[in-house]
Amino acid sequence: MKAAFNLEGLPTAERFVQSNGHVEVGGDDRATRVYRFKDSALARVYADLNARSTTEDQRSINRAQERALERYFTAFAEGGLTGSMGSVDFDRAGASNPSGRDHAAKTDFQVDARADWHMANYALSGNERIVVDIVVLKDGSLEQAGRALGKLSQRRAIQAARDLLRKAGDALVELWR
Repeated sequence: MKAAFNLEGLPTAERFVQSNGHVEVGGDDRATRVYRFKDSALARVYADLNARSTTEDQRSINRAQERALERYFTAFAEGGLTGSMGSVDFDRAGASNPSGRDHAAKTDFQVDARADWHMANYALSGNERIVVDIVVLKDGSLEQAGRALGKLSQRRAIQAARDLLRKAGDALVELWR
C-alpha cells in the first residue's frame, strides 16, 4: 500500500484523487495547513443529502445529524472499543495477557467515552443500530446496511438505510442537545 503522505508531510496526489474532491483545507495560512478528508461513507451520504437539499433549514438539520453521528463514532473510538492488535511475547507462549483484562477501559477518559457511547447506543432502535454500525463504525455503504435489514433491491436497500440513518441522527441530536 502506498503512503498517503509525501516526504513534506502533505497528502499525495493519489490521496486527493481517492477523496474525489471531498477535502477541507484549514489551519492558519502562515504556519499550518490542516487537510480533512471527508470521504468516509457517512460524509458521502451527507454530502449527497446536502446536494439534494433545497433549503438552508434542511442543510442545517443534515449538518446536526452528521455531527451527532460523528460524535457517536468518536465516543466509540475514544472509548477503546475498536479493538487492537495484540502483541506476541514469544517467551510466554499461550499467555498473551495473564490478567485477561484487555477489554477493560484503561483511563477515566475511556470510561467517560464508553458511557457516552453506551448511552447513545441505547437511544437507537435495533434497526437504527444495525445501519449506524455498518455505515458509521464500519464505513460500509447504505446498500450494505439496507441489505443487512433484509431489503433485496438496491434502491429499496439504500432508501431504507438512508431513512434509518437520518432517524438515528435525529435521535442522537435529541440525546446530546
